[in-house]
Order: sequence, then C-alpha cells, then structure tokens
Amino acid sequence: MAGLLARYPAVSDGERDTLVAFLTRGPLIERGTLMGRPGMPEQLDLLKRSHRREFGMSLQGLLVVIGLVAALVGAGILLWDFGL
Repeated sequence: MAGLLARYPAVSDGERDTLVAFLTRGPLIERGTLMGRPGMPEQLDLLKRSHRREFGMSLQGLLVVIGLVAALVGAGILLWDFGL
C-alpha cells in the first residue's frame, strides 16, 4: 500500500479503489503504520481531498454520534436532577 500511496495520483482506477478501500476499512494498526512513514501524510491529504465522499462521515455514523451525545447529556441531566 505504501507504494500505491507514494505514487498517487499516478495510479490506475483499480489501484485507486484498492487504496481507498484499504484506507477506509483496513486494519487500524496497518493504516497507522503507513501514515508514520515519511511523505505519507501529505499523500493521504491529497487522496482525502480528491475523495471526500469515501473518507467523510456517513449519515448513519453522524446519527450514531448525535445519539451518543444526546444520551450522555440526558444522563448528565438526570444525575444532576437526582443530586448525584
């Protein structure tokens, strides 16, 4: 993957799709290791700017985050109301 990311944007459509799939769904430790290599964060920024939809938060993910925040706020209000 490091070779593909280093060559980006001079990759084929299939290689680009493979790279995007790895960077969005691949093992977290491998993605982190890849980003630790020299020059890779800049290439990742370039890829993310070109493919915002794939790297952005989905509607389902956004709803989950909003639900979690609402649950935490609600729990905090209840605890405050009960004097805990």
